[in-house]
Amino acid sequence: MNYFAKFVVICAIIGTAAAGATSSISLSSPIALEEQSTNGVVTNITRCGGNGTPIQLRVSECEGRCSLVPGRVYNIEYDFIPSSAAPGLSLACDLVFLGTPHRLFDTALPNSGVLPGQMYTVRFSVVPNDILSGRTVNLRAIIYHTDNRLLEICVESEVDILPLPF
Repeated sequence: MNYFAKFVVICAIIGTAAAGATSSISLSSPIALEEQSTNGVVTNITRCGGNGTPIQLRVSECEGRCSLVPGRVYNIEYDFIPSSAAPGLSLACDLVFLGTPHRLFDTALPNSGVLPGQMYTVRFSVVPNDILSGRTVNLRAIIYHTDNRLLEICVESEVDILPLPF
């Protein structure tokens, strides 16, 4: 069953590091990322595994606990610090409904080499389907090394899919 009508894998990864640091991905300062982001901070996140350090989850049109409108695009940003170097990362996103995970996507992120001790931001978008209208689900993001599948970060957040007005 397709719980999200579509997903927009804008899957970009942006690193942040001290001036002069090198990386195979584009770098920008944490201050610039915060100033550019219009996404609100999600407070009800649960760590579901990984060796990396989670920093912050942000979702557009959301602050604290998210309530999503079916058919609307939600931009998601997640800041983390990887535990080890990797030539590339992959991102998977699951929707957990009634205790069962449903994979929305699993994709390698282009130009996503990372170094430990530096903060990186992964960005992607999702669009909830009206099938979930009036339900509560968990949205899970999984970031792992593409080459050896080492789990860096797994986080999830309980979200409400708002009922459609009739």
